[in-house]
Amino acid sequence: MTWIINGSPSLDQQSQWQAITITTLIFTTSMLLVVSLRFWIRRRILHREDWLTFGTMLFSIIYSASVILQTRYGLGLPVVLQPVQDWRKYMMINYVSRPFYLLGLAGFKLALCTSYLRMTQGSNDRTYRRIIVAVANISTFSHIIFVVLYLCQCVPLSEMFNRDADGTCIPFAPLNYSISVVVILCDVTIFLLPMPLIYRLHLERSIKIGLAIAFALGLLTTVLSIMRATQIHRIAYGDGDDTYFVIRSALEMNIGVRMHLFLFCDTH
Repeated sequence: MTWIINGSPSLDQQSQWQAITITTLIFTTSMLLVVSLRFWIRRRILHREDWLTFGTMLFSIIYSASVILQTRYGLGLPVVLQPVQDWRKYMMINYVSRPFYLLGLAGFKLALCTSYLRMTQGSNDRTYRRIIVAVANISTFSHIIFVVLYLCQCVPLSEMFNRDADGTCIPFAPLNYSISVVVILCDVTIFLLPMPLIYRLHLERSIKIGLAIAFALGLLTTVLSIMRATQIHRIAYGDGDDTYFVIRSALEMNIGVRMHLFLFCDTH
């Protein structure tokens, strides 16, 4: 029995399905453990951002499951090697999974901004709080707009799943480059938002530097976004292999959820 449906043992050997599955399972399981531990520690005092993180975790799990499922229909192979019989189902799973990726990214960013607002409760700096709210709104609504664009990428919709259909689609490269730029800008802005607050804290300089470094490490998700964006040209104009594009999307979400938990690991 082969892993790839309508495939062959030799096709299984050429596919990267094992690496994709193992990597996705490891990161998703570790994320689930971290979130579970967080809820156990803070079970008596759960805040709004905790529930946002929980919802984001569910989106991430669904997306990760779809990544593994896609390997059964050709993910991990160049387009020319993917079984023709599996192409429609592969594209349908890919289509359904996209909103979960974008909503997951929006979720952990919104959770971070909500945490910032809780940190500044009682603060006299209303301008700073308004900036946080504005950034949260811009980030959330921009991600929702991209969800709509993804879902309505082709007219008629059947064009996405039928190579012989007569219709028009938003080109893959411009759409995904636009998404990458917005995601990266939101990441950088949100992870750097606490820097003015840290600067004003009455703490030793070494502690301030440590806090700044901790928040800057959140930019690891930005690195993954950039690495993901480097695959867009290959998919649109190369061999069409979206293996690294998809897997880096899953890792970006998983790590984003965990970074929020590590940055706000207090029990209050």
